Amino acid sequence: GSKQSNNTKEKKMKKLFLAALIAIGSFAGYSQTKIAHVDVQKVIDTLPSYKNARKELQSMMAEAEKDLAELEAAYEKVAREYEEAMTGNASQITLERIRKRAQTAEKRLVDAQEMWQRDMRIVNDRLNAPILERVQKAIDNVADRMKLSYVLDVNATHYAKGDDITNAVITEAITLDKEAIAKEKSSQQGN
Repeated sequence: GSKQSNNTKEKKMKKLFLAALIAIGSFAGYSQTKIAHVDVQKVIDTLPSYKNARKELQSMMAEAEKDLAELEAAYEKVAREYEEAMTGNASQITLERIRKRAQTAEKRLVDAQEMWQRDMRIVNDRLNAPILERVQKAIDNVADRMKLSYVLDVNATHYAKGDDITNAVITEAITLDKEAIAKEKSSQQGN
């Protein structure tokens, strides 16, 4: 019986030894994990295409505000006419005509607000999608070069200590951005 218990003890020791090797191996693998952080918003803010997109959106917003102000002024004018007609001795037919004009002006204002909101959202998405793709590609390129396992956005992290790759990503993103802008210009000249 003693040979069998020695054999069992030996098997247990081998299992423990194997478990220890696996644990050490996985710890060694874990210690190879490289984590860095990046300030994505700072990267985006430095890109020429983002600055151009903001200008385009601000211009569009100014146009929308002007258009909506004109429609609102037209609506308010008709609404005042209706109030004056109500307090005066206007006929029922005149009141009805002014009321319909006020409703039409209000509908044009509401429709224009909805149209501008929709158009601004569409333009915003169209302008920002390629920018975000370039920033992601820049992060991927830098992470690959630096052999990083994880890159965290510093704005979504409570504590960031370690490699800050923001400047490297900015450099990469600006390069990708300039290439994209040049490609876009050459394709526009080809049309």
